[in-house]
Amino acid sequence: MWIEETEYQRILEQMPLPTVDAIILFQGRFLLLKRKNPPVKGTWWLPGGRVRRGESLEAAVRREVHEETGFMCRIIRQVGVINHIFPECHTISIYCLMEAESAQVTLNEESSSYRRVSRLTLGIHPYQQTMIEAADLPT
Repeated sequence: MWIEETEYQRILEQMPLPTVDAIILFQGRFLLLKRKNPPVKGTWWLPGGRVRRGESLEAAVRREVHEETGFMCRIIRQVGVINHIFPECHTISIYCLMEAESAQVTLNEESSSYRRVSRLTLGIHPYQQTMIEAADLPT
């Protein structure tokens, strides 16, 4: 079901949205995407997005990862939950550690570029840094 933009904006003003985000590992590195849309437009971010009504967290994170990267991934474990409070919206996001089955990235319209990193880099948002550190990635 599609929500009209004005109604969606009223929802965003009143309630947090449940979301999922993914720390995707492949050959010892993880994937960051350069966001084209608010919130945090122009920031390096992890793949993820909203949970749909009736959708499990596992299904949501797999769907979002596939839509944004083309990846099919295996969920390793949930990493944690964090509030993202932005001027545009408030989300409550569940982070999952995942493993990609291949290296081929196919970006959708939400991201302008990607990079694979083996450690935290400058320019990553503090929310993302918190969850990546909580993932306790192998070094």
